[in-house]
Amino acid sequence: MAFEIIGMLGKVFRIRGSNFRMLPNPTSDSWLKKIGAKASWKITKLMEIFQIKLQDLIEEEEINSLEKGNKILHIAMQCQLISDWNCTDEANLSIGARETIHDAIDDVTEYLLTLSQLQVLSVLVAHITKVVDVLDDPNSPLNTIVLANKEDALLSYYFTVIRRFVIGDRDPKENGQELNFKGEILSASEKGQRRSEREQRNTIWIALTFRMLCWLLLHDFDKSDVKIVPSDLKGSRMPVYIG
Repeated sequence: MAFEIIGMLGKVFRIRGSNFRMLPNPTSDSWLKKIGAKASWKITKLMEIFQIKLQDLIEEEEINSLEKGNKILHIAMQCQLISDWNCTDEANLSIGARETIHDAIDDVTEYLLTLSQLQVLSVLVAHITKVVDVLDDPNSPLNTIVLANKEDALLSYYFTVIRRFVIGDRDPKENGQELNFKGEILSASEKGQRRSEREQRNTIWIALTFRMLCWLLLHDFDKSDVKIVPSDLKGSRMPVYIG
């Protein structure tokens, strides 16, 4: 969860034209790209599945490929550009691959900065809230997926469950009328506004998820580097002043 937030919002530390990728780990969780004794997430595999799920979504929602300026279509194009580099060994990417990924992050960041902080954070908070709520149940499908490190199952769950919650999609099994907070049937204008808000939240969620994958593909942490909080600081109420 911590690495998701870092990838979605974190600053890019890589220097252009370099292979620099190792960072100090700011979390208490370990991270390792290479497969070791314990299975680890393969970001290139996640990116590959993300590209497939995104294309399915474009076809499902009938997003017109001729529609200029559509951010989802642009992200799909960037996915393909990254895929063309064949980033199989993600710990040893070429400079060209790193530049393409870096470009993609900068482009998504530029889009997110055109939105208000409230618009972006409301999507991020909804995402985190839903994921944490699901993980709180030890018998949830997501817990099983995480323990097994199944990339396909993870992104399938994210697209079909987490994304739909974040954007406020109705369950297709519900046949009732759409109602506003007063319990009244929505007018045509209210339906249009709700559809517009849904589309924006959908685009923001896809942009944040894509940025997370790109960021984690571009950076790495030493497997034994974890942030251990000293026991005497836990629960401390001592005020800290930053000048």
